[in-house]
Amino acid sequence: MVAAGFGLDDKVSLSGGTMSGTLHFQGDPPFTVVRDAWAGTVTLNGTTPVTVTTDVVDADSLIMLAVQPGTAPVGVPYVASKTNGTGFTVKSTSGSDTAVVVAWWIVEAV
Repeated sequence: MVAAGFGLDDKVSLSGGTMSGTLHFQGDPPFTVVRDAWAGTVTLNGTTPVTVTTDVVDADSLIMLAVQPGTAPVGVPYVASKTNGTGFTVKSTSGSDTAVVVAWWIVEAV
């Protein structure tokens, strides 16, 4: 079954591919990827929040995190703080999480 307003070809191929232009996702709140995604990785140090410096963070930014293969975390990584125009910090619920690599991706809620 296809959602109202969408055709059978309105999907991303499971084998990969390239998409361009503005992508709109429905949801609550809805968000839009307005250009190449702002993304990177950060390595947890187990004791203090780790700072990611990027001027693209604003009040509408949704910061998503995903643990990368390697060292499994003991706790749960989370965004500890966000400062508009400056960046954000990532921390874990466990001080034992050292050398855990976490990928981050920023999208803008609209």
